[in-house]
Amino acid sequence: MPKVLARGVRTHYQQLGSGSDLVLLHGLGANLAFWYLGVAPLLATDHRVTAYDLRGHGLSGRTPRGYTTGELAADLMAIMDRLDIEHAAVIGHSYGAAIALHAAVLHPGRIDRVVAADAYLPCFEPRIDAWRDARARWTRRNLRRRGLHVPPNLPKVAYGMLDELGRAPGRSVDDGVGALAWTSLERSADRWQRLRNETRIVPELYDASLSAKLLRRTQASVLATYGTRSTLSSASVRGLRSSLPALDVVAMPDAGHLHPLVQPKQFVDKVQPFLGPIQTTEVTR
Repeated sequence: MPKVLARGVRTHYQQLGSGSDLVLLHGLGANLAFWYLGVAPLLATDHRVTAYDLRGHGLSGRTPRGYTTGELAADLMAIMDRLDIEHAAVIGHSYGAAIALHAAVLHPGRIDRVVAADAYLPCFEPRIDAWRDARARWTRRNLRRRGLHVPPNLPKVAYGMLDELGRAPGRSVDDGVGALAWTSLERSADRWQRLRNETRIVPELYDASLSAKLLRRTQASVLATYGTRSTLSSASVRGLRSSLPALDVVAMPDAGHLHPLVQPKQFVDKVQPFLGPIQTTEVTR
């Protein structure tokens, strides 16, 4: 598995395709597999796609601190430096969208397009640990009825995501993409619990240094996509609309928070015209 040392963290990454550079950022509790079987190969027909595991996630190193959007944006730029990516478009999902936007504000010469997919922006959204216990218990029982083992320490937010996979048209936790998501969640449950217990990720993810005021400085073109059934992104979309008057917004019908994973082709069809040509750079090894 290729890894690069960036800001003291050994970071697992994958690259595929050729053309203009495009970087993909997953959300909290996920890893680069979120993109790898669906969105990444579709975009790799026109772009050189780089996906990596955020610090503390997947196969990347874990540190006690460093999980605010500002710190993770600095990670992104360090990884781009190490991989000789001078300019790139960035697609971020959920918390990954906040990281992408923070990096674009701080480094306008290097990121000129951002796709914020069902963005979770701490400055606009309520705390994600406010998910109702009753909903989590109901989903857990429903999954057990289907014969699926649910790890006891799975984050509550993951129950809603699994429920979404099971309800999505043409998708389930039994197909290729759904099975990958389920397996990834099972394997990452203990790792996520250790991350919560051994690092400051929970208080740091509520850091609101990426404020509405800072977002107004964004020079990058921004496209926000959201699932019409998502419960997580409505406040962030409203906040982005008020902060970025030129914001483009695309609704994904009959989709939820995981729409890039559940509907990869539809997602790519929506974002590909927006991405356009970015200056291509060569990787030097």
